[in-house]
Amino acid sequence: MKPNDGRTWIGPKTASSWGNILADPTNDLPDFTVWKPFIPQVTRDDAVHGWDSKNMADLDGAPYKYEITCGVSTAAANPGCTPPLPEQLGVLFNVIGNPMRYQAWLDDTGLLRKLDVTISMAYVREVDTNPLPGHPQGEYYAHVVFNLDQFGTPVTVTAPDDADITTARGVIRPK
Repeated sequence: MKPNDGRTWIGPKTASSWGNILADPTNDLPDFTVWKPFIPQVTRDDAVHGWDSKNMADLDGAPYKYEITCGVSTAAANPGCTPPLPEQLGVLFNVIGNPMRYQAWLDDTGLLRKLDVTISMAYVREVDTNPLPGHPQGEYYAHVVFNLDQFGTPVTVTAPDDADITTARGVIRPK
């Protein structure tokens, strides 16, 4: 990724150590395009498990709110329940855990206004048909939230300050 003036920002494969697998920006976990395809791909059978949830917080301008959960399953055994994990995560984890939760708020026109995703992932050697070394141990939890608003407004992106740019291969958060 490069701004118009040619300076290098963090690019694919740049980061190698972020202190936590899910914190690595190259795994695409906070990329909205990873999670967006799930909502329109929900089948009628899947939708039986979704409902207009009165337990979810209200969101101004989004009167329709739904919560969909997917049970514990291996990604290979139940590929329709979740979108494919991003490539970087898909090579590390082979089990979607307990349970995956999507909460979606839609406005009167059907536009998605907020998406809240909670997921747990693990690597289980017993279900791996081609085990390779280097998988993380234990279960990892992620929670990503996207707020979508100002539809039709031109987008402005500002490059970070020089002090906020790095080309280092490893980034460790200071204590």
